[in-house]
Amino acid sequence: MAFLAPATASAETEGTLDFEVYDDQVNPGDKITLFGTCYAEEFPSTPVVSDVLDAPDLTGERSSTGSWFVTTKATVKADASGGSHPVSYQCGDSVITRNLEVHEVQVRREIGLVPDTVRPGQQITIRAYCTDENYIPSVPDAKGLLVPALARSEGATLEDPIIGFGSVEPNATPGKYKITFQCGGQVSGEYTIVAANAPTSPVPPQAQPQVPVKPKGAADTGSLDPAPESNGGALALTLGGLAVFAGGGLLAYRRRQNA
Repeated sequence: MAFLAPATASAETEGTLDFEVYDDQVNPGDKITLFGTCYAEEFPSTPVVSDVLDAPDLTGERSSTGSWFVTTKATVKADASGGSHPVSYQCGDSVITRNLEVHEVQVRREIGLVPDTVRPGQQITIRAYCTDENYIPSVPDAKGLLVPALARSEGATLEDPIIGFGSVEPNATPGKYKITFQCGGQVSGEYTIVAANAPTSPVPPQAQPQVPVKPKGAADTGSLDPAPESNGGALALTLGGLAVFAGGGLLAYRRRQNA
């Protein structure tokens, strides 16, 4: 909580004015207290002059020093623009003025379809944002769509999306369109309607790993990888061939002896 420095009294200024605010700034919709001192002889209830405050008249209570302690409660208007705004009241023959700093509030305004490319007869979701606290539920304007009024869900905050469900008309004409709704002014988004039989983007086939082919006659070892040949295997094959050759020669020798 901060108390802004009050306007000081002088020959021309017969009083002071201050605001009880937070962080030296206020937001639209905030409630604040106005208070000050009026040094006039009399102080009847007097209105607060301001274009950003809704406030009842200031009332005064005479202090022991003879001055008037003045105060009232006020609410910053919901449509107050950001910046410095004068706030005044009448004290005797003087107008006491103090500037009130209003924080600039950024309002999020968006609308669109999920997904944003649709076909006739398709069910759709409308997602919008409107952080304006004065938002009034309304039906979006969208060609080729059947959509409900967009209203905040119970318990939703201003930052939460506003969700609606609808569908594309069965005979909707393909093309690019805009969907609009009101959030402190007109807000729009784009969507595309395609033909019911329009091709979709093909999904590239995933590469399949090659399965090694086991050589015919190979031993089933439980592995698909061919076993590497060792030097021992090659030597055994060579010795086997020599044995066959030697056996054949011996058989030919015996046949000559018997002839």
